[in-house]
Amino acid sequence: MEKKVYVILEESVSYDDASAYVSGVYSTMEGAKSGLRRAIEVSCAGIKDDIEENLEEEDLEEYDSFDEYWDEWVENRYDSDRLWSYSDEDSQSITIQIIEKALDE
Repeated sequence: MEKKVYVILEESVSYDDASAYVSGVYSTMEGAKSGLRRAIEVSCAGIKDDIEENLEEEDLEEYDSFDEYWDEWVENRYDSDRLWSYSDEDSQSITIQIIEKALDE
């Protein structure tokens, strides 16, 4: 049986910087999916703060809390269960994905 690992790869590009790095390696897909969400939270902490600060009260009328709004914001940016991406008008983009890799035995 082929052994696999699941790698969380983060790529970030802005007008003055670009980076890519591995933020985690997991032995199961379930662990990797949890790791993907944690990576999103870490990478988007500043974005989350900016959104919360700039939201008007009427923007949250259909939500019970900002956390509910944030969860929907994150969920709407999944391209698949293994790929999440965000970009804005300031040329900032973040892509976080799960890559499946076979291990050599």
